Amino acid sequence: MTREMIDAINDRKRPEMTQASEIAIWEVADSLAGKRALDDATYARALAALGEQRLIDLVATLFVT
Repeated sequence: MTREMIDAINDRKRPEMTQASEIAIWEVADSLAGKRALDDATYARALAALGEQRLIDLVATLFVT
């Protein structure tokens, strides 16, 4: 992570990201933290970027913490 990304997260802003996996992780975490749910579009993007097992691991990690 860059310093700019850390600063954006600390300021509760979306950091600049270019990798599909980073964007997917951010969108899933943001959606689950705010709405406690994933809409179909976010789920589809995350599944495509991360694959099923990594998406399951991400959701499990977010709900444990």
